[in-house]
Amino acid sequence: MTAADGVQRPHRPVLVDRPAPVDRPAPVDRPAPVDRPAVPARPVGSGVHRGRFASEARLYGYAVLLSCASAFVMLRLWRADWGVPFQYASDAQGSAAHFVTTIETGWYEFQPRLGFPYGQHYHDFPFSDDLHLVMAKVMGWVTGGNWAVAFNGYFVLTFPLAAAGAVWFLRQCRLSGPTAVVMAVLFAAAPYHLQRNEGHLFLSGIYLLPVAMVLVLRVVRGEPLWGRRTRTTDGTVARVRSVLTGRGAGTVVILGLLVSSGVYYAVFVLILLAVAAPVSLAGHRSWSRFGGAVSVGVVGLIWFAAAQLPDLLYARTHGSNGAALARGTGDAQRYALHILGMLLPAQDHPIPVLGQLRVWFTDRYPPSGGYASLGLIGAIGFLVLLGIGLARMMRASQRPVRPGSRADTLGALAGLALVATLIATTGGLGLAISIVTPAMRAWYRMIIVITLLAQAGFGLALESWAAKLRRRTAARRRVRDSPPPRGRSVRGGSFGSSSVRSCVLLLSTLTLLIGVADQSLRLAVQTPGTVASFRSDAAFFARVEGSLPAGAAVFQLPYRPYPESSAINDTTESDQLRGLLHTRQLRFSGAGIKGRPQTDWLAEVVALPTGEFLGDIAVVGFSGVIVDRRATLDDGASLTAPLVGPLGQPTVVSDDGRFVFFPLGAVGSEAAARMTPEQRHARSLRITHGAG
Repeated sequence: MTAADGVQRPHRPVLVDRPAPVDRPAPVDRPAPVDRPAVPARPVGSGVHRGRFASEARLYGYAVLLSCASAFVMLRLWRADWGVPFQYASDAQGSAAHFVTTIETGWYEFQPRLGFPYGQHYHDFPFSDDLHLVMAKVMGWVTGGNWAVAFNGYFVLTFPLAAAGAVWFLRQCRLSGPTAVVMAVLFAAAPYHLQRNEGHLFLSGIYLLPVAMVLVLRVVRGEPLWGRRTRTTDGTVARVRSVLTGRGAGTVVILGLLVSSGVYYAVFVLILLAVAAPVSLAGHRSWSRFGGAVSVGVVGLIWFAAAQLPDLLYARTHGSNGAALARGTGDAQRYALHILGMLLPAQDHPIPVLGQLRVWFTDRYPPSGGYASLGLIGAIGFLVLLGIGLARMMRASQRPVRPGSRADTLGALAGLALVATLIATTGGLGLAISIVTPAMRAWYRMIIVITLLAQAGFGLALESWAAKLRRRTAARRRVRDSPPPRGRSVRGGSFGSSSVRSCVLLLSTLTLLIGVADQSLRLAVQTPGTVASFRSDAAFFARVEGSLPAGAAVFQLPYRPYPESSAINDTTESDQLRGLLHTRQLRFSGAGIKGRPQTDWLAEVVALPTGEFLGDIAVVGFSGVIVDRRATLDDGASLTAPLVGPLGQPTVVSDDGRFVFFPLGAVGSEAAARMTPEQRHARSLRITHGAG
């Protein structure tokens, strides 16, 4: 303190009257603390972890049950005939033939009853979907060898499997349990899944895609892909790097299963990994994480090579067959995505007006990739992610985002969705890949990846709104509990956290109901026409097989190269497989893989005059001719009329009039009588192989 004379004086406190001290009891002597043993860290298999595991397991159980219920409703399974495939046309017959071959022979690579006498060698047509054929074997054992029941059963099984796989991805996205279950069920019932159906049964096996997308999400977040966690004796957690155990082993197994489930989904995941790795490096500055992501790509390529190794060895032994898998350079444009098509209702929407909107769009704006749709919930989620991505790019300065938070995950999903869209849309980056390898052409199939990301974005947006509502509720509660300022009154009531949870649960339930109703496409339901066609074919081929000796072979007209030849009168080359599906021992000329003399000789022999044609096929060993009238432009008149003269009227006609059968009879006997067995064998080789 400074006095008036300018001299600083020491400060003197002002004395205040204090109350007299209260007498306190004397402290009581307490015993010295007893040394107790340290409580050991709770082991990994403790009750807490078991309870957490049980809680997560219940989520998977709910997702499986709800996906089964949705499939039951969407496929109208209560009125389905399980002994008849849900789809019985085009590529569905090809997938069914793989089931038949696997159940009959143990594997799908060789079918001796097709392409007689050479057989069907599928090594000529590169095919790596081995996982689904393993499932075909399992389903064949379960159903006692009934391929139709096994075929239908596996398709229905893809629904709960897809839901279970999606739950894991969605939980990794930090979604709550109820929201993850709802979004997983909608992913399993995605329009893409129902459109692929049994026509592309192996593409319907989408259940490993969300599992593999977890690897992509980890790379984006800068999380490790290799190594395993171990708990030490003091309770701390250490990470031991190992490829053979823990997370590293899971990464290797996931990639192997993904490659064996289909080349497209594996390529999609590897492309997203290739984009995510440098982005993660730029954001997290971790070269070890970047190296881990690169090693994942290397492991994926090794799995690709392993899957193609049997076909490569076959080609080295028997020569390559480039004609078997010939794709046009313009296919990548025809089978690309439309962004507007993704947002429009799906084909055969349950609401006719919306279905007609899709027809209107597809008629005016092909290609066929325009059929791909996200569904209502997926479309909203995609727009949410698109808005988040644009906002982040246009915002000059951003608040730092906590790694692993909801906002961070939404940003990662937005980036992945944007990259996937840029790859798959018309004129997108996928076109550059198709220039290098035309076999990768159907980029619209990326829609299932975008669907997964969009549904996760929708769920996170829903929970973000709920979190804001919870914060506002807490703020209102604090305002309500505090005394209001003088002269003011507090308006509005409180909305408790239990009410918030109830609201979110209600919204999740409504989302599930609306999503299932929106995605219940009519094309997925088994039709009476399918059942009638299947029953007619079954009766026809049973009568043909009963009229011939065991192991007899029949020649199929018209000749159609297999696979992937032009459609005729709404029929495809896969219709040649119908005989295989309905017989046990009968052999057929059709469906041998094109591109080799042993299968292409059919095109030469059908061009011969009728007499020579019948004589040659009799020498080769055929016992009759089947004509598919519907696979011609004149109802089979140009094929059946020349056969009536030498063979007489057909002895078996299908109930729907589509197929007719002519036994060779005397023509075959005369051809066999003119030659010795040695001469006949040599002649057969000249016909089928072009050699003596």
